[in-house]
Amino acid sequence: QGWSPMIREVLMTRRMPPGQIDGHIGEFINDRLVDDQDIRNIIAWVDAGAPIDGEADLLAELTWPESKWAFGEPDIVLDIPATTVPATGNGVFVNTEVTFDIPTDRWVRGSQIIAGDRSVLHHTVNDLQFPEEIGQQRRFLGSSSPDKADITAYIPGDTPDLAPPNTGGLLKAGSLLRLNMHYTPNGRETVDRSQIGVWFYPEGEVPEERMSGQCACVFPNSWTTIPAHDPAFEQTANIVIREDAHIHSFLPHMHFRGKRMRFFADYPDGSTEELINVAKYNYNWQLSYTYEEPKFVPGGTKITAVAAWDNSSQNPSNPNPDRNVDWGNESWDEMFFGVVNWKNVDQGGED
Repeated sequence: QGWSPMIREVLMTRRMPPGQIDGHIGEFINDRLVDDQDIRNIIAWVDAGAPIDGEADLLAELTWPESKWAFGEPDIVLDIPATTVPATGNGVFVNTEVTFDIPTDRWVRGSQIIAGDRSVLHHTVNDLQFPEEIGQQRRFLGSSSPDKADITAYIPGDTPDLAPPNTGGLLKAGSLLRLNMHYTPNGRETVDRSQIGVWFYPEGEVPEERMSGQCACVFPNSWTTIPAHDPAFEQTANIVIREDAHIHSFLPHMHFRGKRMRFFADYPDGSTEELINVAKYNYNWQLSYTYEEPKFVPGGTKITAVAAWDNSSQNPSNPNPDRNVDWGNESWDEMFFGVVNWKNVDQGGED
């Protein structure tokens, strides 16, 4: 029977697959959901003794990717300076940087960070600086031009993706990527040697379209403390999409007490629509949910993210239900990021 009893158990308890969203709202290419009938069929197969259909061992016939990178070998791979993470202590925060030593400016299709040690790398926050910007003091989460390449951050459970066709951002030769690396000690000293891979458009090819994005976020200056033992404490944040646009994806981010995050659109005509309901948020699977077909919204649409946290003893991931919880970088603190990515219909306008 192999792993079939475990497959049955995780399906029946809904621990796997890591589908978190309400499948009745929107159509997403990476919903990670399994239909109820498919679950019943799998459980019936396990209960029947997990019979093999035929003589072939299908697992032995799997062809594994030749590259550790999501889209084959990148056009450029940069080593992030190694960091020694101690065995114990609170979170370790390291500011470091890498330089794109490329001979000419290039347009970026996609990027990926591969963690050297996934057991300790909590996340990264990135800031790309063109050569003329190097040395300027600014926040890691500061806004930037849609023309500038989006070099992906590392987030647990998320998967990299390429930009839509004919869409990308510029990476100037000599650009500097500043990284804030957050590590969580796991009981043994280790050295993290993470890498960044970038895929370019062919040299001389300039994509005509740009992605835009903004975060419906709550930061410390507007944070409301989550009371101890509250099973569903809510906060909201909103952004406005100024021009006619097509929404491509949503990325929710909270920590261990994160329970759900819903996104709503308030349209200029006064109507309201729910766009996505991440009903079973899981910190270990922080996915960027991408529409099968981008969602049109007219200019002036307000996007509201509504997040909820479970600070009760019923939350098995809760480190301490007796604690009032404020905003903070550690996983036992909390955050609220609701990232929305879209593409303006008029690519000649300003975001």
